[in-house]
Amino acid sequence: MPKSNIFDLLPLVLLFVVLMGVAWIGFQVYLWSGELADRGQKHMEKNNINFSKDGGLKVGVKEMSAEEAADRAQKALVNTWTTSADALAKDKGRSSKSGSRK
Repeated sequence: MPKSNIFDLLPLVLLFVVLMGVAWIGFQVYLWSGELADRGQKHMEKNNINFSKDGGLKVGVKEMSAEEAADRAQKALVNTWTTSADALAKDKGRSSKSGSRK
């Protein structure tokens, strides 16, 4: 009967250590992905988007007063008016310069 040495078991011990390391890393990734999903869900709920357990999506609408809606519409109109007025002024300036050369 051959005499067994402790060094004959070294590859088996190393295999178990490597497998335990890979299992630990896999478990940590599993925990991290769960935390990431929870953070994403909380972030989406801040934006009034909710996911149900069966995979449905529910989008809420934020309340906006009539005054706030009118203010936003007026701001958009003023910005458009200002931008178009600036563009017209630039075009008139260019055409008057080119007309004086003739």
